[in-house]
Amino acid sequence: MPEHLRATADDVIVDARRVHTRLADGLEHVASDGQALACFQFMNAVMRDQRIATQVAALRGADPSLSIEQARGEGLARGEAAASWYPFQLAFIIMQLPAPTDPASPARSGPLSKVELLFFPTVSG
Repeated sequence: MPEHLRATADDVIVDARRVHTRLADGLEHVASDGQALACFQFMNAVMRDQRIATQVAALRGADPSLSIEQARGEGLARGEAAASWYPFQLAFIIMQLPAPTDPASPARSGPLSKVELLFFPTVSG
């Protein structure tokens, strides 16, 4: 690696290791804490419902003759693809979950606390 890029590469590696640790901690938290698992499952159910509702609206917008039930059926016919996650979205959620579900989480208060926002513009909402 060229010398002028080494400091940047070192910073990126430190950040990647920090993210890896947070992801591993989040996975452990979801796997070992019943309340965190329930929150994760609830969030997934709500997001699935929202994804289906968005598809219903788009389908009916394109074809107003479709009933809500018909549009919902078309959306659900896509199977798992109707409400799937991108890996980066799932990783972000898992990394964030300890803060709202564990009162002792360092990410919840103190010098490590901060708000993180995941924003990604999409065509479908």
